[in-house]
Amino acid sequence: MIKFWNFVRNSAMGYAELFLYGELCSDEPWYTDDYVAYRQFIQELNDVEEDTIHLRINSPGGEVMAANAIFNQLKECGKTIIAHIDGMCASAATIPLMAADKIIASCNAMILIHDPMVCLVGYYNRAELEKMTELCDKIKASIIATYRSRIHDVTEEEFDLLMREERWLGADEAQDIGLVDEVAYSDIADVQDKGKYLIVNSVRMKKEYFNNLPVNSRKGVNIKQPMQPVDKGEQREGGKQHMDENEIKSLEDMERAYPEFCKAIADRAVQEERSRLKSLDEIGSQIPEKMLEDAKYGDKPVDAKELAFRALVAEKEAGSSFFGEAKDDAQESGADEVGASPESGGVERDGGDSAGLGNAGGDVPEERISNLKKAMNLDKRRKKA
Repeated sequence: MIKFWNFVRNSAMGYAELFLYGELCSDEPWYTDDYVAYRQFIQELNDVEEDTIHLRINSPGGEVMAANAIFNQLKECGKTIIAHIDGMCASAATIPLMAADKIIASCNAMILIHDPMVCLVGYYNRAELEKMTELCDKIKASIIATYRSRIHDVTEEEFDLLMREERWLGADEAQDIGLVDEVAYSDIADVQDKGKYLIVNSVRMKKEYFNNLPVNSRKGVNIKQPMQPVDKGEQREGGKQHMDENEIKSLEDMERAYPEFCKAIADRAVQEERSRLKSLDEIGSQIPEKMLEDAKYGDKPVDAKELAFRALVAEKEAGSSFFGEAKDDAQESGADEVGASPESGGVERDGGDSAGLGNAGGDVPEERISNLKKAMNLDKRRKKA
């Protein structure tokens, strides 16, 4: 017989404690009171003389029928039940929780409700699988009924959705929907990831029971990830094959300790660099070659957005420089000293003669032609023949 519960009586304090730590499992079903484990649980419960039982849970769940049996016996025992979630309360472990008159969760507790699962070994036809599916649906309905026997504000549809989502709840979130009445501080140890197991307050939980694992930073819970073993053939002094965090002093140490993590970072960096170069090539035809080269492989590489901005600034500065140089050239040419061009029509001079370049019969004074020639020769922009 597998015994997964433990009654601890404290008559001096006026209460008893029922510990459900670890997996709720047995080597025989709990359908009726004909089975040894079930009869022993009932006997131990009946032996409790104290009026109050503190139910303490730190469990990943287990067999639904065993959980249902405990729930029913606690509801019918006539004692005050105060439940405490000392770490994890997941899956079937949430069922006896509903028998409590008051539920207190540690501030960093983790609660999970999800659809029932069945383990299959062997070969089954469609009809047999459909029967199993129907059974799972009925078990789910019974679990929802148990939840709603205590929590009336949450509908069957809402519980159905929560179970299908298989989402971990922190103590505050569980309190919001009525799974928890009070959130309290607890000296629960950090949750530790030990490969196939989670260690929660010194209690080992198998990971295989969960499709989703609790996140690292939910309401104060910090799951410590295990150190990866060093490469084969690199066994450390004293046969130690795991590195301590304090031993990581270089990139090589980090890669040996966390090879998958480092590989994920490297893969992401490669993908981002490829994306950056591709975006630069897409605008490369509009960018000066030297500027594009610096953006790709210079000391300070930039992305396409930054390169386009720099190109616009450079183009603006180049335009201002062109017009500034043109103005300087005009001033240096002496063009300001050149008078108005000769009139095309006759204009009376001091001597009363008329002169005009546009007049076929007009004569242009030799002195004016000479002055114009000198001015044109002073223009630096003119190329000498």
